[in-house]
Amino acid sequence: AETPVAPAEGGFALLVAEAAGAGERAPVRLTLLRDAHGDGRLFVARSPEGIVAAASHPLLLRALPFGPGEPDADRLALFLETLELPAAGTVWAGIEAVPPGGLLRLAPGAAPAARRWWRPGPDPALADLGDDDLVDALEARLRAATAGALRAAGPRLGAMVSGGLDSTMVVAALSAEAPGLEVPAFVSVSPSGVSPEEREPQAAVFRRFPGLIRHEVSSAGLDPEGGALPAWEAQALPCIDAVLFKNVALLAAAEAAGCDGVITGAGSTSCFR
Repeated sequence: AETPVAPAEGGFALLVAEAAGAGERAPVRLTLLRDAHGDGRLFVARSPEGIVAAASHPLLLRALPFGPGEPDADRLALFLETLELPAAGTVWAGIEAVPPGGLLRLAPGAAPAARRWWRPGPDPALADLGDDDLVDALEARLRAATAGALRAAGPRLGAMVSGGLDSTMVVAALSAEAPGLEVPAFVSVSPSGVSPEEREPQAAVFRRFPGLIRHEVSSAGLDPEGGALPAWEAQALPCIDAVLFKNVALLAAAEAAGCDGVITGAGSTSCFR
């Protein structure tokens, strides 16, 4: 019988090995799992002989004897046109991503079986709550995610601050979890300065949370190729997304300032050490 998949939260990519029979030499059944939101990376390639290989980066699969040497032209064209990856999750022919909330079962003598272990839908725990209780539940989950980020990143944690809803909620949770903690806060600034629509929201955040130490990072002269490493790790592609390479610049500034990591969103952290 198949082992049921228990509900799980957070970002992950897992390989679970189970004995498919009795005895020490019993064949092994493998299950590949990816988290519900796709934060963890998990890619699969198959050889003409039926060998299945899995890795967290396409570059590793491309290094195999049966790995693709060139991207798929149609997939690459779609990516360049939309900056969205195709349904396969990668531009490389013969390499596919396990979809967010998906699993792939591999067993001796059986074809690979893919299905979803998670689908979006209402959380039963929140179904009967009123508005105030829903706000309290959101705050509790945000604080739990922030506490996890603090444990993961180390004692010197930075934050990205735009003045928008997401980053403001994050620094509020960070302040609640670690009162009195001084947090380096990294703000992207265009060559013409902070835009009027961002200036007051950002100023309000820094007034409300005096523990934030403002670090301005200019976006002037940013080179997409210079910040390509995270994009290459994720997809083996140049980093041509303007938003992504701006974030790469913010992360580089945080690392140069001595941060152990940066909290970049609700429950999302980039760790340097």
